[in-house]
Amino acid sequence: MTTPFRQIPQPRSSSQPSQMSRSAPQARRELPPWTLHPQTRRRCLRANSLLPDYFEHMANEPSIGLYHVQEHIRRSVPFLASTQRALDAQKKKAEDVCYDLDFALLTVKGFHEMDGFQKIKRQISASIMAIEAMEQQRQQQEAQQP
Repeated sequence: MTTPFRQIPQPRSSSQPSQMSRSAPQARRELPPWTLHPQTRRRCLRANSLLPDYFEHMANEPSIGLYHVQEHIRRSVPFLASTQRALDAQKKKAEDVCYDLDFALLTVKGFHEMDGFQKIKRQISASIMAIEAMEQQRQQQEAQQP
């Protein structure tokens, strides 16, 4: 059974013969394989197979997060913009009503101070009194005429 793990050759001193002159297959056969427990070997292979996925996930994690933020903004901004426009329109209407109300209050307060309205009020009171007096005279004349 051959394993993917091989022992790395140690640097050769000048006293050892060079293995570079040998062919590659012979050099591989001479290196002893690592002796790993089968369960350890499976775990190492599994870790090796999962590392690229892990690194890819870690490299893409910030961009995935930013993608979700971008999608949230893309969905939310049109609604928020339309709500802002509606709120601005209502604010404008409220300001107009407040301006009209302030103007109306000033006008009503001015009615108390105007002499023309006081004169009209006195004339109306005088007219009512005159009408009542005329009504009493008419009733007296009708009472006198049998």
